[in-house]
Amino acid sequence: MSDRLAKLKETLAQLNRLYMISELLYWDMRTIMPEGGFEGHAEATEHYQTEAFRISTSDELYELLQELSAPEEWEQLDDDWRFIVKTMREEQERDRRIPEELFSRMVAAQTASERAWEEAKKNSDYSIFAPHLEKLIALTREVKSYTHPELEIYDALLDDYEKGMDSATIDRVFGELKEGLVPLVHSILAAEQPDDTKFRVTYDLDAQRKVQKLLLTYIGFDWSKGTVGESEHPFTLDLSATDVRVTNHFREDNAIDPMFSAIHEGGHAIFEQNVAPKLAGTVAGGCRYLGIHESQSRFFENILGRNINFWRPIYADVQKLQPELADISLEEFARE
Repeated sequence: MSDRLAKLKETLAQLNRLYMISELLYWDMRTIMPEGGFEGHAEATEHYQTEAFRISTSDELYELLQELSAPEEWEQLDDDWRFIVKTMREEQERDRRIPEELFSRMVAAQTASERAWEEAKKNSDYSIFAPHLEKLIALTREVKSYTHPELEIYDALLDDYEKGMDSATIDRVFGELKEGLVPLVHSILAAEQPDDTKFRVTYDLDAQRKVQKLLLTYIGFDWSKGTVGESEHPFTLDLSATDVRVTNHFREDNAIDPMFSAIHEGGHAIFEQNVAPKLAGTVAGGCRYLGIHESQSRFFENILGRNINFWRPIYADVQKLQPELADISLEEFARE
């Protein structure tokens, strides 16, 4: 290993420590933080994310990546590290255009807006969130004017999550889907709806937590490399491939939605838990295409979870854990 590659690995380790602190703060804010802890968490989040941004866009790292791209260094790199260096250069070229002060404002706005969204959702009051959304849109446009000045705003955003995709392609694909899906939805809504009276009961929340554990174990979630929490909206957070966390939102009036949320987030988590150890902590260890990641969670949730055969080996256990389902047959459950 060359001295320059060793230096890059040291820098990545430094960045990963900062990213982990930021992600732990995020996890805490979304799950167990007391109400009075928000200001301190928000300030710390802004500090650590800005420090990581400063390092990742520094002249020192820029020069190091340039040196690793020179023929004598490049030839010594294996395919993985060539991809890592190439991708880091592309991302740094883009991010170095963002003023640090703008980046910090964006972090602060994102943190404040998510808290406002939670409050708005709990109170069914969009006006709480509206000014935050307006501010985020304005800041996003400003950031993208630096990173993607040649693109329309939506194409610029797509490039972050689906590199190479554009809005024209999205419009075409959704246009084709719309032709078949809209009539299908109308026909379903016009048909006689199944009687769901049996499902309109109060469900024990602790029982739902036990069912979630059963489901995550069943689909292959590795508890030695993962844990669970509760949040206003379910999400998956990977601190590393050996520490992947999922949340759920349990409701007394509905036990089925949280089951499928557990399967969905479990799909995300299993994807992250199986990242190759040699790629951990690098851009090659993260999924660069959101569609791929979502395809994994949707595969678990919709292709597996919504097939009655998925439930046959475990439905009796689900009924034991969630007694409110005791008088509901597997066939009735699957239709619901």
